[in-house]
Amino acid sequence: MKLSNVERRDRELVYISDEEVFEEQKITRRLTQELNTVDRSDFAAIKRIVNELLGKSDGEECSLEETRAFIRNWIME
Repeated sequence: MKLSNVERRDRELVYISDEEVFEEQKITRRLTQELNTVDRSDFAAIKRIVNELLGKSDGEECSLEETRAFIRNWIME
């Protein structure tokens, strides 16, 4: 069975950032750009972005406190 590059990435195997991988990265880059520029007092927007980036936390509240811009490559690459 031949794995796609997304499947290879998800299994932590060597992969090539092909068009499918790049499309996922574009979504994440857009969200991290939004997180980097959102008003820091707009907690509802921050929560929405964090949930979209990292997934929900089973009903628990979570947030990111940052002193620098969130590093976008940490999430997908």
